[in-house]
Amino acid sequence: MHNKITKAVTASLMAAAMLTTTVATIAPMSVSAGQVLGENDFTYKALPWHTCETNPAKQTFELTSDGTFHVTVKEPGGAAAGGESRWDLQFRHRNLTFKAGHTYKIHWEVKVSRPGIQINTKIGNIKGDEEYWNNNNAGPHGGGTWNPIITINSTEWQKFDSTWTCPQNLEGVEWAFHYGGAGANQPTPCTQSGDEIWFDNMSIEDTTGSEGDWKGGQDNLSALGVMNRDNSGLENNYISVNQVGYFTKLAKVATLGDNKGDKIHGSTSIELGDSALEFDLIDNATGKSVYTGKTVPGGLDADSGDNVHTLDFSDFTTAGEYYLKCGDYVSFPFKIGDDIYSESGHNMLTNAMNYYYQNRSGIDIEEKYITSGDKSSLAHIGGHKTDTAAVQTKWIKSYKSAEEATGTYKSSDITATGGWYDAGDHGKYVVNGGISVWTLQNMYERAVAEENADKFADGNGTVVIPETGNNVPDILDEAAVELDWMMEMVVQPNEPTWGKYAGLVYHKLHDHKWTGLATRPWNYDGPKDQGGWETKRIVKPPTFAATLNFVACAAQAARLWQDIDSAKAQEYYDAAVASYAAYKEHYYEYDKSKAGEDGNGQPLYAPMDQAIGGGAYGDDNVKDDAYWAACELYTASKALGKDGDSYYKDIKDYGDAFTVLSTLEGGENNGSFGSFNWGNTASLGSLSLYLNGDTITSDELNKVKNSIVDASELYIAKEEEQGYGIPYQGTTFTDSVNIGDEVVNGFEWGSNSFAVNNAIVMAYAYDITGDKKHIDGVSTAMDYVLGRNPLSVSYVTGYGSYHISRPHHRYWSNELDSTLPVAPDGVMSGGPGAGLQDPYIQALGFKRGTLASERCYVDSIEAWSVNEVTINWNAPFAWVVSFLQDEAPNVSDSDEDKLVVTPSKVEVEVGETETLKPTVNGSAVDATFESSDDSVVTVDANGTITGVGEGTATITVTFGDKTATVNVTVTEVGTTDDTTESTGVTVPSFTGDLDEVKYGDVNVDGFVDSSDIVTLNKYLLNNIAYPLKSDVAMENANCVYDTTIDTKDSVAIINCVLQIIEESDLGPQK
Repeated sequence: MHNKITKAVTASLMAAAMLTTTVATIAPMSVSAGQVLGENDFTYKALPWHTCETNPAKQTFELTSDGTFHVTVKEPGGAAAGGESRWDLQFRHRNLTFKAGHTYKIHWEVKVSRPGIQINTKIGNIKGDEEYWNNNNAGPHGGGTWNPIITINSTEWQKFDSTWTCPQNLEGVEWAFHYGGAGANQPTPCTQSGDEIWFDNMSIEDTTGSEGDWKGGQDNLSALGVMNRDNSGLENNYISVNQVGYFTKLAKVATLGDNKGDKIHGSTSIELGDSALEFDLIDNATGKSVYTGKTVPGGLDADSGDNVHTLDFSDFTTAGEYYLKCGDYVSFPFKIGDDIYSESGHNMLTNAMNYYYQNRSGIDIEEKYITSGDKSSLAHIGGHKTDTAAVQTKWIKSYKSAEEATGTYKSSDITATGGWYDAGDHGKYVVNGGISVWTLQNMYERAVAEENADKFADGNGTVVIPETGNNVPDILDEAAVELDWMMEMVVQPNEPTWGKYAGLVYHKLHDHKWTGLATRPWNYDGPKDQGGWETKRIVKPPTFAATLNFVACAAQAARLWQDIDSAKAQEYYDAAVASYAAYKEHYYEYDKSKAGEDGNGQPLYAPMDQAIGGGAYGDDNVKDDAYWAACELYTASKALGKDGDSYYKDIKDYGDAFTVLSTLEGGENNGSFGSFNWGNTASLGSLSLYLNGDTITSDELNKVKNSIVDASELYIAKEEEQGYGIPYQGTTFTDSVNIGDEVVNGFEWGSNSFAVNNAIVMAYAYDITGDKKHIDGVSTAMDYVLGRNPLSVSYVTGYGSYHISRPHHRYWSNELDSTLPVAPDGVMSGGPGAGLQDPYIQALGFKRGTLASERCYVDSIEAWSVNEVTINWNAPFAWVVSFLQDEAPNVSDSDEDKLVVTPSKVEVEVGETETLKPTVNGSAVDATFESSDDSVVTVDANGTITGVGEGTATITVTFGDKTATVNVTVTEVGTTDDTTESTGVTVPSFTGDLDEVKYGDVNVDGFVDSSDIVTLNKYLLNNIAYPLKSDVAMENANCVYDTTIDTKDSVAIINCVLQIIEESDLGPQK
């Protein structure tokens, strides 16, 4: 019997300690000197132990209450199922060190659910081609031989002991257990679906010395990538700041958090009440206070799990280096100044852009073009210098052998060399490349419009690339690396299977199966006995989504290249026109009933589950992509003097035309709080229309502008609501590829990318209005990314006192292989994700649904679901850095002498009037007024406007050299609904599914919280500008359950959030 009295007593003591104090002080179990492992008995965590699986193999695991690691096999994998062999399912511990001549005592215990389960265990290199110890004896590379696999013939706990003398120094090796399906070296499956395995009391003890002890001891969570206040190296680190700094004239806000949302074992917390506290801004050089303020208590912040206070020191503007202090609590140091992101020798934009050069495919990466980090180790031989791949005849989820990919399902070969590797792997994807190219080109186009493009000029040094010297802006050269690769992915008419769709674009190019980490791009595809992965390059079928991404980017490029290289511009334009025509010829709307389980019934739509060897990038709705493509083609046609009327018609036919959205639906998104991402691209088209506003009517341009400003104000409101200032909130989602049908509520994969994408919208709102609150919103988003978050960590490599350094990347794998480099500076991690999809982060003891979203992070190369880096995340990061570099230093010091017009935005019915009141420094001034469209609204000399006809227009107000604009919307009589407490909005009859109704959940995110109060109050303020998004939302808003939605419903939600009433008191059950 497996008696765990020690663990039970320890667990009881821990529970008692947690009941009596907010500071966890329980010491880990004592471990003898010479212990090589980082974890032995799974009392509160498993790391560094974690599972690994190769599709289609699947397993789940849990840490049991008595401290064992419990695995359940869902699918063992194996060659016949499309996997490889027994190593398709693994339980492993990496980063082990052994010394030559040292003798080790190895102990492990296992229990199985049925007799006959087989387990192969080995200590070997992470490539898997060397085994120094296996199956309880010295292995073939460690002074012994291959030893037979272990068969467990009892369901009782089995204990295994062995002694092994290591013949050589070994670093970065792993102890692994393999128990997957049949295949090479494994004639029968080790396990079957439903089998269970328990592991416990794992130990490797060095009887000779302690040089190979687990780094820093078993309580060194930093070695595992755990990033939190306690591991930051700063005592009393409870104040989170932007660790890089704050701009002189922009908002400067920090957060004091009690850290009670931190569920890491041994984490500390403090008590924060609801009374304001005094804080000081301390000069880092003198140690003296230069500013004193009062905190603003904010209560419980759901996304961090912390009670928070905000510290606002925006009115302090003296440049220098400082830190914050509130009682005993302190922050990391930071700068105040206007060069915080453009420091000489460490320019954040330069390093962010260098991400693209270093992830190019097909060329050697040379030291002289690397801008940060250990340049000699980051430089390397190029991968896939001739990238020839097998075009597949159909969508295949997994391949039973490489021969299936290159023979059975091969249609032809194409060569598509160049481009960028997408993320941590060696895949190249048109749809992710599309939004990345667009973002970089848009960054340049906006800079041109704002007369800030000199920094991107050829040879300026902002973008460091080999092409410098060709008289082309370096940023366009870099974007062309990917765009020119996309052109190679266009289907040709002679292709045997897909030639009938000539002009469409193949969806993606990648390996036929996944490789491991710590791989070099130039030789990983070789034979296994030479350390390779025996991979083959494949191209997946063409899709509408890939085609439209290419069309949009090529058309956008044509517009930008026209005055630089007209021949290249024409080449891009012609390619875009041809591919769009092919899309129009072959388009059909997605029909799930015809798609079939494998998607081949609707082959021009990418299935959601094609995620072996490369990301799926599935999309079953491309109307947004078509609108985006039409916008880019229309504006390009105008720029090149072409007829674009057909594209203009397609623009106007789209339901959300001339609109920047703030909610994403369709594909992989379900109510995501954002304006765009790779799968939802319509807003990109609207932003391009804004930059080319002379090509559309004033009404259309005003609609675009108003939608941008409205979206920005939503993001600003969210920042003000969030305890740590992120302009984002989670949603309800599923991930069928990684976690099956489980429903998750919280931050999505790549949450940091939502923050910076939304910051782009706020930046455009600043361009439109000149209102400082919008650029403050941009800066606040960056504050979160660079350290103002509950982990007090900068999510950008090389920036901040406490920053990440081990993103998920095949080559930047120093964490696993000391001969490979650490990531360079300027790389932004995707950040916290409530899905917790990867087994590494789960092995911290985290369980989905039990952890606040902003806590779901670990800085490890193994943590692919929360620490991935990608081309489409670094692009908006670079965009925002560029914007702030240009605009933040030039913000007006104050509103002094500014022309202010109230109201700043007007909505009237036809025949209704409103009077504008211009002031400067609070005093009325005699200004002039002009309407952009008298058929919509007129304005007299006194500033009185009159609605004339339905539409939108702009009133320009001028006083001396000062101007301001007021956006006016005119509606037909009876369509404006001025909601008040007395009248409210009549509740429509609800005919939907009552199971979907959750009273109080107005934003339909699965929770009743303060965000619902904000959503409802905006709706009550103006239900046209801020409509509720569905019939379910309307029903959820009827909290007092009467005939109207009004302020009484808002008060009910407030009382619920404050716990004055229960959630069950809302709705008909009240």
